[in-house]
Amino acid sequence: MNDMREVTASASVSGQDDDDQIDLVALGRVLWRGKVPIFAVTLILVVFAAIYAFVLATPKYDSTAVVSMNTQQSQMMSSVNSVLSALGTDSSTINTETIVLQSRNLLEKVVNKLDLVNDPEFNAVLEPTPFAQALQSAKDRVKTLLGIALAPEPTDSAIHDAVIDQLLSQITVTNEPNSMAFDIDVTTLDPNKSALIANTIVALYINDQKLEKLAATKEASQFLTQRTAVLQEQLQAAENKLSDFNHSTQLVSADALTALQVQLKDIRDRLSRLRSDRESTAKRAADLSALVLAGNPEAFGAFADDPAISTLVDRLNAGTITQADFNDAANALVQRAKTAVQRDDEQIAALAASEQVQSDQITQQSKDLIKLQELQREVDSTQTIYDTFLTQLKQTDVQLGLALPDSMQLSSAVPRPAVSPKKPLILVLAAILGIMIGSGIVLLRELQFASFRTSDELRSATGLRVLGSIPVIPSHSRKDALGYLRDKPTSIIAEAVRNLRTSILLSNIDHPPKVLMITSSLPGEGKTTETLALALNMANLGKRVILIEGDLRRRIFSEYFDTKHAVTLLSAMNDHTEVLQHDLMQPEVGVDLLVAAKANVNAADVFASEKFASLIAMLREHYDFVLIDTPPVLVVPDARVIAHHADAIVYTVKWNSTSRTQLRQGLEMFSSLGIPISGLVLNQVDSRQMKRYGYGGQYGYDVYKSKYYDQT
Repeated sequence: MNDMREVTASASVSGQDDDDQIDLVALGRVLWRGKVPIFAVTLILVVFAAIYAFVLATPKYDSTAVVSMNTQQSQMMSSVNSVLSALGTDSSTINTETIVLQSRNLLEKVVNKLDLVNDPEFNAVLEPTPFAQALQSAKDRVKTLLGIALAPEPTDSAIHDAVIDQLLSQITVTNEPNSMAFDIDVTTLDPNKSALIANTIVALYINDQKLEKLAATKEASQFLTQRTAVLQEQLQAAENKLSDFNHSTQLVSADALTALQVQLKDIRDRLSRLRSDRESTAKRAADLSALVLAGNPEAFGAFADDPAISTLVDRLNAGTITQADFNDAANALVQRAKTAVQRDDEQIAALAASEQVQSDQITQQSKDLIKLQELQREVDSTQTIYDTFLTQLKQTDVQLGLALPDSMQLSSAVPRPAVSPKKPLILVLAAILGIMIGSGIVLLRELQFASFRTSDELRSATGLRVLGSIPVIPSHSRKDALGYLRDKPTSIIAEAVRNLRTSILLSNIDHPPKVLMITSSLPGEGKTTETLALALNMANLGKRVILIEGDLRRRIFSEYFDTKHAVTLLSAMNDHTEVLQHDLMQPEVGVDLLVAAKANVNAADVFASEKFASLIAMLREHYDFVLIDTPPVLVVPDARVIAHHADAIVYTVKWNSTSRTQLRQGLEMFSSLGIPISGLVLNQVDSRQMKRYGYGGQYGYDVYKSKYYDQT
């Protein structure tokens, strides 16, 4: 399995922080060992990118003009009220102007002014590309075959609209952040053309603003002129009406009317006093007349309160005058009182008549004053409106010569170098893309890799102990492999076998295993050579070791030894004494040997028999170690039967060959029966390929072999 799966699995088991670092290291190793395909893919993409950037791509040039909204009024216009208000500075106004700069109306003027309809860059009808021609031709042929009418030739209007659309696609208008400036960026195939179009857009945009203001000002001036003339006529008519009224009325002024009102009040006051006096006088005359008739001179004299009458009363009482004389004097006094009443009546009548005349005069003049005031107000209001319109008309006439646009060009567009294709950027992006694609291919290949290359991968995938890793033996045949193991006891392979032996013996310290069973998933995974190497190593310790060939079907021990005269497993099962009476020693390895022989019964039945169990029990008594080379577990059930007699089960996994599925299925064969696996062995490890795959540092005996091991 690859490093990525190894580290992912180990992280899920241990959950330690170190796994994250290992993951990065493992990922680096995966990418490093895939450096050749990564470099190849990167080189290919860079070459294609270079061809595109330097040969195929058409250079494009952009040019930028800058225009700003001018919200400041000139000094000359500062004292003149403008007919049109200046543009605002809020976001809605800025967004609106951005849209105006990209409007079809404005761009249509640019197209017409620069005659872009006759420019092949904007009018594809003039010079269609070969691809477009081929595509259109193919469409026409298909339509002809299907009996569909061909599309008519585009009209001038349609071409004109298409040119505007093309121009619109080649310009970009952006507002500078926190400012009222706009960048008009134009991209074409010619640097001078880009600058010309950008400057033309700005010029027409500013000119449109000026023309719009002039048109609005002229329209306002015409309206004000007409309205002022009408107001002048209305003012003249109002003034004439006021003058005619002044001549037709006797009203001098409001002050004169006030004086008349004062006079009327005085008359009314006098009339009131006269009427009061007349009442008093009439009552006195009546009372005096009544006293005369009563004939009571003293009472009359007291009421009359007149010295002459008082004297006459005294004289009457003295007898100097007669009653008739007194009555004459009293009647004369009564007559005077009546005369005073008549005089008061005459004055009252005169004042009442005067009051009526004065009141009528005041009423009429009040009406005339109200009318006069109405006429005056009409004249004043008409005069005010007339003056306002006349002033605005004069100001508007001034603005006709001072009309300023709301925008100004801050920066003119100038020709610039090509912006497309960005050759360095294309090459860099191609290199990055190549590295990414190459890395993806390498990682995908690693993800699809289903076998094992390291002990860590094996341990992470199964959760079982890995007892050891044995390098591949440099031999061309099984007999050569056996000779290599025998003749090179200090080699890397011999040391790896010793490590395996130590791991097996220490797998159960309290009860060291004596009967060892070595199996694998499939044939050809080096299980038999591994068993022979382990037996040879144990024999070198001075231990009595017997090696049993448990594969009754293939019987490949004959490829390692001369087995013509060897005792067979079946004969030993039938007669245990053959083990004790015959010399089973194989001098090539120094171990006793029981070889397989063809059986007439099923091999699984042989190993399930009591004879086999009895044989294993007897061998336990006479040997230090019993090694059984069993058939592959996925091929036949023999190994599962033999496993019941073994103290330790060593499961062999071939490096870079045994798949995860095969290993999982093989282990499940034992786990389903409740048979534990003592450990796994990664066999036939190729150190050279390990380095190529980036695993060269996984095994210490490989890194430091020149200092510790025999290399011959």
